[in-house]
Amino acid sequence: MTALVVVAVLVVLGVDALSQVGRASAPVRRTENRSFAALALPVVDQSNATGAALEYLWTKGPSLDRVTFFSDLATMASDSAAEDQAFVALTPPTPSGDVLGRCQATMSGRREAAARLQSDLDRLLGGRDGFGGGDEAAAVGGLVSIGDQLRVADASWAGCRRALLHQPGSARLAGSTWVHDPTAWSETAVSQQVASLVSSPTLAPVHRLTLLSVSTTPAAVPAVDGVGVVAPSTALAVRVVVADVGNVGEARVNLVVTAVPQGTSGPQGTSVPQGTSGGPDLVRATTGLAPGQSVVLSPPSLKVSPGRSYVLTVTATPATGPGRASTSIPLRVSAPPPTTTTTTTTAPARRR
Repeated sequence: MTALVVVAVLVVLGVDALSQVGRASAPVRRTENRSFAALALPVVDQSNATGAALEYLWTKGPSLDRVTFFSDLATMASDSAAEDQAFVALTPPTPSGDVLGRCQATMSGRREAAARLQSDLDRLLGGRDGFGGGDEAAAVGGLVSIGDQLRVADASWAGCRRALLHQPGSARLAGSTWVHDPTAWSETAVSQQVASLVSSPTLAPVHRLTLLSVSTTPAAVPAVDGVGVVAPSTALAVRVVVADVGNVGEARVNLVVTAVPQGTSGPQGTSVPQGTSGGPDLVRATTGLAPGQSVVLSPPSLKVSPGRSYVLTVTATPATGPGRASTSIPLRVSAPPPTTTTTTTTAPARRR
């Protein structure tokens, strides 16, 4: 009997101790839950802004220009990934129950959906380089699935809010919904959206390069006949500013500069036929360009001969696709001034 009494006393003491710990920890849990809700608010606001950007892109996409469309798409995916990372970094404090898991499932689900959306629309429209794309059937299936994933993420957030509200402290998380109209992601609506994106004239890829300026060293001075005249030299450095004025990037642009001899003036104005003192010289340079970007290229110097006339041809060509830009400039390399020989005559001395 004595042993049973001892056990009973120990059980009663243990229950009482646990009760006291529970009562002591309740204020702590309330504080932690409310702190978590407060810390989460800025991240939720950012996520809501990203959701609004997605809704705008989805609604206005076919009317946007291509550069803006892909820039906004990349920003949305990047922001969603940053929000997922920021939410993970919120703890501690860790909220009660399964609140954290449900909330994190929302942010990670949105991050994955945004990344998939960027990838699928890149494939549909040929991406930033404007090649390929056009598989509407594959795009529809992928986008409908993305809509489903976004709705699941919204539901997970709603569950997270309810769970936290019923935990100690009754903390209230801000609402967050990315899909306000589920019909916008139905198969019918997505099919129409895909067709609009593919047929949009503002989203159609345009490959176009331009030569903003071509200058030489020595500098060319325009003559009366319109030909640029440079000082006597055996080397001609060329500086070219190339710009991508299309709406797609060019991964590799090939610049070719050629100096084609056009004959020169012989003694007393006689003509020397083309090709009598060497053929054309050619130099190259390469670069990559984003839409709207310009770059200065300075290929190696060209070999020229004083007294010769040339046609300087500058051509910038994308590695693939159209968009070539070219110009031809007549130049004349001045002949060096004639050498003057001075003769000194000594007069004979007079005899005295």
